[in-house]
Amino acid sequence: MMYNVPSRTGVDMAPETVLRLAAVPNVAALKEAAWTPERLREVLSRSPAGFAIYSGDDATCWDFWRRAPKASFRSRPTSLRD
Repeated sequence: MMYNVPSRTGVDMAPETVLRLAAVPNVAALKEAAWTPERLREVLSRSPAGFAIYSGDDATCWDFWRRAPKASFRSRPTSLRD
């Protein structure tokens, strides 16, 4: 799983980088905390089948969930969605 949380790592992974790494067989998911609707749409539309994207930002996880992911990795206890 890739981890894109610039507030903690100091680096923001561009969608192009995420998509290149998503093509690597051992990379199955992305924890995304620097998303925008456009960025999420781009990665979702161009990523390989079965690639998962998870919210990594407490403040925007509800809006993120409405758009795509199955779960949220949060600094508080993890919440799962059916």
